[in-house]
Amino acid sequence: MGWLPRPAIALGEREISMRKPNTNEGSGVARSSRALAMLVALALVVASCTSDSEDTSDGGSGGDNGAQGKELPAGEPIVVGFVSLEESAIASFPEARESALAAVDYINYELGGVDGRPIELEVCVATGSPEESEACANQIVQAEPVVVTAGADLGTDVSLPIYASAGLSFAGTGPVGLAEYTSDNSYLFVGGSLAEFAAQAVFIDETLEADKVSILHADIPQGALAATTFGEDLLEELGITDVTLVPEDQNATDFTSALSIAAEGDPDVIMVMLAGQACAGIMQAAQALGIESAMTYPGGCTDETILEAAATAAEGAYFSTEMVWYDDTSDPDVEVFRRSLDEYADGEPTLSMLGQLGFANIMNLYELFVEIGGDKVTPEAVTEALNATVDQPNFMAHPYTCNRQQVSFAPAVCDAHALIFRYEGGEMNDVGGGWVTGVDLL
Repeated sequence: MGWLPRPAIALGEREISMRKPNTNEGSGVARSSRALAMLVALALVVASCTSDSEDTSDGGSGGDNGAQGKELPAGEPIVVGFVSLEESAIASFPEARESALAAVDYINYELGGVDGRPIELEVCVATGSPEESEACANQIVQAEPVVVTAGADLGTDVSLPIYASAGLSFAGTGPVGLAEYTSDNSYLFVGGSLAEFAAQAVFIDETLEADKVSILHADIPQGALAATTFGEDLLEELGITDVTLVPEDQNATDFTSALSIAAEGDPDVIMVMLAGQACAGIMQAAQALGIESAMTYPGGCTDETILEAAATAAEGAYFSTEMVWYDDTSDPDVEVFRRSLDEYADGEPTLSMLGQLGFANIMNLYELFVEIGGDKVTPEAVTEALNATVDQPNFMAHPYTCNRQQVSFAPAVCDAHALIFRYEGGEMNDVGGGWVTGVDLL
């Protein structure tokens, strides 16, 4: 099965007219030394929306919809562990689990499983504490899976060593912790906020041709460090030195004061490093203030609930995301994703990037299982297959290569590309010219 990749644009794949050349030699080395600590801070951007869904069903079927009356393939199940972050005070992503279960049903009932073997999901729901992540890891290991994946897990510093001791790879997730980026048994099909902000920096420089940028960030030490390392420093690497950092409470209900400060001096771009429902509030405040600067947001701000809340205030906003737009059903992967949700998911899961990742992770693992052969799928074989990937088709995303060399300080990242969209008339339009990477800046 072959997913259709989109054209990639890297720093070395098109002419980059370094209009404002950087003279700060060695800055990339200095930044990389701090970036390891910064990866944890990027979790603030990943943690976006919550959902009212309370269903925590597990197993091979996504629910009571299209799976009813259908027979599973008769072979021995291939067990895949799945950790779902839900009902946490920080973030909740039930749509990742719901989408993963829909992918399992699609594979089992429409593709015949893996050479006649059904995929079975061993789901454990965690609410964000290290103790729950540890308990989930032990529960999943007892089910004897061949690999573990997740929607998101805030306790991977605890859980990944447990999987490693059991000889299991942790493959594909919405990365939110240091362990996911650096552990030997971790494989990230997408690069998370690291990839998004690096691509944004390239777009701000080369397409928006900005000279002056303001960065709105969370008013906590980690938020300031994220804005410096993955905002100000990357822009400086491209020669953009007129950068203002503006802190704001990530739980604020009124963003007009912070945005008024960010808009002082008429910056070309206001780069937003907040996510969740803050995105809608920021968009509405920018509209009320009549701000004319280009506004850029992370992929966590593309959730349908956020765009619906922002309404017309989202018009003209720019977003960077590691996934193809979830409403672009002209893309064959997205068409499969949406059709499978309609057919197999309980209720109507929130459309979000984390929901896409939940589905895509299962599809990527399925592709590896098929390549290995149904009767040969073992934890060792899966790890070997992951290590051997080169430009591997990545469902709804850019092809990935797990050679532990894509990002020097984050070896688990298998791909660091993102798309740049502009929201216009209720649609996301690709304005970055295809896949963009700023990995050379990292």
